[in-house]
Amino acid sequence: MRAEITKEIDELRDKHCTNCEKTSGFRFSHEKDRYCINECPIGKKFKGIGDRLLDISREKTDQILSRGKDMTTSDVKLLIDRGVTRKEISKRLGIDTSNFIKTREKTDNERYIKQAKENNIPINTFYGRIYNQGMSKEDASTIPVKEKRNASKYPDWVFENLKKNNITNNQFYARMQGGWTLEKASTHPVRKKAKDRN
Repeated sequence: MRAEITKEIDELRDKHCTNCEKTSGFRFSHEKDRYCINECPIGKKFKGIGDRLLDISREKTDQILSRGKDMTTSDVKLLIDRGVTRKEISKRLGIDTSNFIKTREKTDNERYIKQAKENNIPINTFYGRIYNQGMSKEDASTIPVKEKRNASKYPDWVFENLKKNNITNNQFYARMQGGWTLEKASTHPVRKKAKDRN
């Protein structure tokens, strides 16, 4: 059925759309799309065909869900890919939603955590990338960690001077707010407190 519909789409496109004179005058693709969707009789046929494909997809989804506890893991993966919620799937499987989600996430995470370790990505960084930055698990476990650089607007030599001269970052920043130059703020010795002078 799906193959027949795909063939029908190809035939319509080749016969009517490939050399369409009505859309050749449009400057922008969104104008062409708007015409094809809203005004063109062939576009309306495409919409009808698309609706038939969706119906087939919905029927297949309902058929898989009706299997209940007899669903296979590949069925579950297919349902998730089609946008069926884990809550709905677990309900049909007859198991608690939280158990279903935890089991799935645990097995998913184990694979990605192993991959992250192989790529020298700390676990905290892996989870931070997923939950704070919204990265996919694949990206979070494969994109190399950037080498930490001093996240400052000041050049590295400034911080080398601070270390050499026993000046804390807080002291340096206070000096900069006081209008000191970079050189002076990073090299001028810190005054001793009165009790330290004795």
